[in-house]
Amino acid sequence: MEERPRIFVESWSADYGSPMQIDESDSVNGTAHLIDEEGFDFIGPRDMERSALAFVDGVRRQEAALSQWHEEHVVPGIAGAYAVGAVVALPGESPVFFREIVDRLVIWSGGLCGSLPTGSSGWSWREDSTPDPNPAAPIRRLQELMRRAEARLADNLAAEGHLVVMDGTLWFASSYDKRNIAGYVKTHHVRLLPETEARRLPELPAGHRTTIFRTDANRYACYLRLASRPKFHAPMSGIVRLEFSGSLPLDEVRVMADRFTATLPAFAGAAHVDPRAPQNLQPIGALEMRLRHLLGDVALAERAVRDAVAALTQAIEV
Repeated sequence: MEERPRIFVESWSADYGSPMQIDESDSVNGTAHLIDEEGFDFIGPRDMERSALAFVDGVRRQEAALSQWHEEHVVPGIAGAYAVGAVVALPGESPVFFREIVDRLVIWSGGLCGSLPTGSSGWSWREDSTPDPNPAAPIRRLQELMRRAEARLADNLAAEGHLVVMDGTLWFASSYDKRNIAGYVKTHHVRLLPETEARRLPELPAGHRTTIFRTDANRYACYLRLASRPKFHAPMSGIVRLEFSGSLPLDEVRVMADRFTATLPAFAGAAHVDPRAPQNLQPIGALEMRLRHLLGDVALAERAVRDAVAALTQAIEV
């Protein structure tokens, strides 16, 4: 009798693609470096004192496409905005939003300059530029500015004694002693572990982490399963990757990994609230909604840009 294929359903909403989009032909696959003294194993949660947690994230959006005619060439730019903030959860207290900032910018490619006047309704934009002439360069610059704002906030919160979760890869701390900060990666696009160890990963029990390994980006990392896998969900359901600074002593990274393993499962996303549950942590999901609200209505933002451009044009023609 022919064996039927096993079919699973993703817990992650299809609107967000798949959390597992690994191309086995990708040259990055299997580039993690196992640590001899660590080996590869699963480690359960340890009893640890509860810490002050801070969840850091940001959102950004392009609000209008701009252009200038310069030396007989069209130079593209954008009007855009980003918002960055944190949710702080102190032991025994309800989580609260913390230190939110909103920044609106006009960004030009090709190193060009050009500002917009403040609108009558109070809308204003800070001027910025990138030397890259590529039409996509301004939106990449907006992303870079947002990520740097996230990094500054995470660094400050860690220095104040918080255990910090940064949504996304820990790009800024690969070669610096960034203590008490973990990058939180909830989607998997490459297979970092060697094939033998990667095959074991779906067996990771809920609330457990793997041993520490190194990535080729000079970061330490481990995998953590936030919640038990429902019967018909995919084998990697609920598994996330934590990243730590590659410049820290291994013993310190182990302690950090244990602290995050002991605390993060309690914040796993709920399926009836978040279509990216359980990987999208509840504080991060709430923070994303809060930050989008702070950015304001996108239609009003675009109208403000158009009014500012019209006022600028009128001033030039007078």
